Amino acid sequence: MLLPVLFHWSPGDRRQSIIREGLKPYSPTTVSTREASGEVVVWPYVCLSPAPATAWGLSGDMGWASAVDVWDLWQVRLTGDDEVHVRSEWGNHLREIRVRNAIPPDRVWWCGRREELLAEPAA
Repeated sequence: MLLPVLFHWSPGDRRQSIIREGLKPYSPTTVSTREASGEVVVWPYVCLSPAPATAWGLSGDMGWASAVDVWDLWQVRLTGDDEVHVRSEWGNHLREIRVRNAIPPDRVWWCGRREELLAEPAA
């Protein structure tokens, strides 16, 4: 299967680290915590999606991720050396692609930034 261009959303405060080091598995997540302890969960993969909106649904669009006000969108190019796992979905719709290795910065491009509105829009 040939995968399309893939996308990843990350908190804006991680931008410089991603520019220097790329995307890394086992990075602290913003969307998963252990209920009882509040401990941040780490996953052994980088989560990607074939469309920015679908990727947003896997990260910033989750209600408990609302503490992050600024998000960066990254485009990712995979190679044949990446350990890729496509998460099963009903039918043939791609939603989540997990990569179990680091993705170096030369294969990650910053696309843009999404900021939460700090004030209510005028009526």
